[in-house]
Amino acid sequence: MPFLFYIRTSLEETKEFLEKKYRPTTREVFRTLGANIGIVFLGMMMVVMTTVSFYTITVYTPTFGKAVLKLRRRIA
Repeated sequence: MPFLFYIRTSLEETKEFLEKKYRPTTREVFRTLGANIGIVFLGMMMVVMTTVSFYTITVYTPTFGKAVLKLRRRIA
């Protein structure tokens, strides 16, 4: 994470951002986050689903096939 913050500080801001007159306070940012908690939670669950699916396909399934089903590794 610190490396990501470092990279972010070295990026140039967009013209639109620099021209904004009003900057929300931390309280307003968290209030907006709370008002949209359903969408935030849905996004978090999509990340979890992607991670679980990836590891199921790439790690669990081949291990299950080899250990439980006694399948041989096919070499073409």
